Amino acid sequence: MFKIALKAVLFEGESGTNVKNVEKISRGVPEKDKLNALVLYASDFSMNRIARRFGVSASAVLKEVAP
Repeated sequence: MFKIALKAVLFEGESGTNVKNVEKISRGVPEKDKLNALVLYASDFSMNRIARRFGVSASAVLKEVAP
């Protein structure tokens, strides 16, 4: 149940989102990386710092973790 709720948070908080649909829009980013980015974001790290850690752009991080 927690994993489904967390996926809903990662994908713009849509409460009616089907888990299968969430898997389709994952854009190939591993789940553990998304979860790590979300934890860093919740810990008040900047988008730029998270992006450097994962080797992506800040806008890519924004698409994945920002509400």
